[in-house]
Amino acid sequence: MQLVIHSDLDPKSNNTLPTDAVYRSTGAEISWPAGEVLDFTPRTSIALPSMTAAEAQFYAYEARITGWSVVSFGAEGATATADGAAASDKDALGRTGCRQGSTTRSGLNGCVYSYIGGDDATKPVDQQAMPSEAQMASQAHVYWSPQRPASMRANVYTYKVRGLVTPTLTVQVQVEVDVVSRETGVVLDTRATAHAQTYTVRLVAPRSVK
Repeated sequence: MQLVIHSDLDPKSNNTLPTDAVYRSTGAEISWPAGEVLDFTPRTSIALPSMTAAEAQFYAYEARITGWSVVSFGAEGATATADGAAASDKDALGRTGCRQGSTTRSGLNGCVYSYIGGDDATKPVDQQAMPSEAQMASQAHVYWSPQRPASMRANVYTYKVRGLVTPTLTVQVQVEVDVVSRETGVVLDTRATAHAQTYTVRLVAPRSVK
């Protein structure tokens, strides 16, 4: 699982290509300017269990991703104060509950968003199309800063951080796998599982915006 990230303040934002200011993490850690809204969404790929040659004559697997959720935000460090469950705990502005554009759903913890990485859950992450900046606007948003802002958009989780605090965010992705009859195309069984990943966010100095 990797994290796709974007910022409206990126100098490449609104360039010729709609994906110029959209990036994909190479692991479970990203760097991000403090005091800047982070737009994020996961990308994931799964490996299906193998079948014997005899089984593969009669059955096939089909896997899809049906949604993803923000589970929680955390803060590592002695002065950590900015953490909590996304769906219930207060943020720095005293707001609780899932943010605008998300909801709750059975099978996933936290606040659920549509998955915009494609239908095939087995396609490698680096072969999945990058979302556009416009698509990232429909995904999750979080803001960390030493100062509490006077206001913030209704779709942004807002946290105040102090000292050498390292924020984290945890997401889940829901995957459904069908067992399909090759002869009839009938779905014989479906299993849904949720896969979680925690990302570490290294806050860096705010970028200069002109």
